[in-house]
Amino acid sequence: MALLAPGSALAGSLIWENEFTDEQSISGASITSQDVQVDISTSVVSDNDSGGSDLSTFGSEANFFSFEAGTQGAHGGYGFLGFNNIGNDPADYLEITFTFASAIQDVTFSLLDIDQRTQGGASDFDDGVIATYNGTVDTGGINIASFPALYTLHPNNALADEPWTGFEGDPAAGTNDGTPSTSPDANIDFDLSSTAVTSLTIRYFSTDDAPANPSGQLLGISDMSWSVVPEPGTAWLVALALLATAAGRRTR
Repeated sequence: MALLAPGSALAGSLIWENEFTDEQSISGASITSQDVQVDISTSVVSDNDSGGSDLSTFGSEANFFSFEAGTQGAHGGYGFLGFNNIGNDPADYLEITFTFASAIQDVTFSLLDIDQRTQGGASDFDDGVIATYNGTVDTGGINIASFPALYTLHPNNALADEPWTGFEGDPAAGTNDGTPSTSPDANIDFDLSSTAVTSLTIRYFSTDDAPANPSGQLLGISDMSWSVVPEPGTAWLVALALLATAAGRRTR
């Protein structure tokens, strides 16, 4: 048995299909991986300028936030955020936060299908998304879009042209008809490397760049992985306990 050196990292993950069933709501859920509890909280925000909520659920979906067993952005099994917006109004948004019971690092995941449709019809849209860690946009979280080393864009998305946001579908990429669910071309990949993370928040909305009233929009969140770094000496104690247990079994 190889002993873990002090401070060695243990791998944790959120594998959606291992935690949820198809169409199950993910709002308010908790999972535990490598003894780190991850709480998932969500919110739906609307300025109600239509006289009622400006957001309704996507198509026939029962929830704004759920697990979907299908494919999005060439990734099978994903966290789903989806809505129909009455207008291209960035003040209306969905927000999901992953809160970790202890700090983690080496966080990797992808946002799936951040694109734009600009055909000039009723189904036009432009996806907008802000990703922050260690706080939300409103509570002083760090906007990942400000640090190019932490993310990789794909051909059908770009940094947003509004200074207050993060990423959006890219009309310059020729994506006027959206991106097929089997293609990774509208994904954004994140690798937060040695950054210590206690929470991760995704805010999803319709930008004001769509030429018409947008209809259903959706975003996917891929599986997520991270490293848990034990306190100095903790890994050695765990390894010694395992060795003692193994030795006791051999003696018996």
